[in-house]
Amino acid sequence: MSWESRARYADMAQVEPSWYDDALYEWVAMPAIDVPSGAASAEDPAPQTDAAMSYRVRSGAYLGEGEVLWSEWSERSEAVAPSSPPAPPSIVYPPAGSVCAVDATFAEGLPAGPAVRWRHNPLDGSAQTSAEVRWSFDGKVRGTRPCGPEMSAEASLPLSGVDVYALAESLGERVYTEDWELAVRTKGASGEWSGWAAVRVRLARMPRAWFEEPS
Repeated sequence: MSWESRARYADMAQVEPSWYDDALYEWVAMPAIDVPSGAASAEDPAPQTDAAMSYRVRSGAYLGEGEVLWSEWSERSEAVAPSSPPAPPSIVYPPAGSVCAVDATFAEGLPAGPAVRWRHNPLDGSAQTSAEVRWSFDGKVRGTRPCGPEMSAEASLPLSGVDVYALAESLGERVYTEDWELAVRTKGASGEWSGWAAVRVRLARMPRAWFEEPS
């Protein structure tokens, strides 16, 4: 925040942050922020992340022996919408520990794998603007999938650049017997990523049966 001071002999200033309490329908003042002499801007070190903020400023002249002559508080600033990175999303599907079927699609012949669904968890109330899905196996990232503003997306294995059949040829059957890590992160209005939310799942091929007799 910044302001213009017209005090001729001011030695210091204070900024008073306030947050709006929707239950009480009033502004709640927080401890004032001391501003060095000559400064005309300040940063709020601890703004509320779930309520609108407003600020007012006053100038002070030091009189000696710890006494300060303060001006009246300025008019309150316009309300500022909070903006902060979201909390890690909640992965709705697949659940942790589940076994997800890997089957070939008719269109491309690639393993389809599970679709991924999650819930965006904003701290500032803003909607999801983008998301990223990451598949990892054996300590390495095997594929990622950027997603748009929708709350969940089709982010299956082939869309994330993962061909499980090809991976099984190089790493063997443990692709189907050891855990995969599925992780998701999201962005909101702040433009900063949330932390990763992750679950561990296993992949399994669909069983197949055929007749030996009669052939």
